[in-house]
Amino acid sequence: MIVTDITVNWTVYATIGGNPLFGVINQTLFAALLIITASTLWHWFTKSRNRPPAPPPH
Repeated sequence: MIVTDITVNWTVYATIGGNPLFGVINQTLFAALLIITASTLWHWFTKSRNRPPAPPPH
C-alpha cells in the first residue's frame, strides 16, 4: 500500500504540484528504510515472540 501511496504522491507532485517536495522525498526514504530493514525486524520480533515467558518474580 505504501508503494501505491508513493506513486500517487509522485504523480501529483509531477503533474499538479500540490505536494511539497520534502514530503514526497521523506515518504520515499521511509519506504526504502522499511524495505531494507523488514527482514531483520521480522526475525527480531518473531524470535522475541517465541521466547518462553520469564519466571515470576520472588
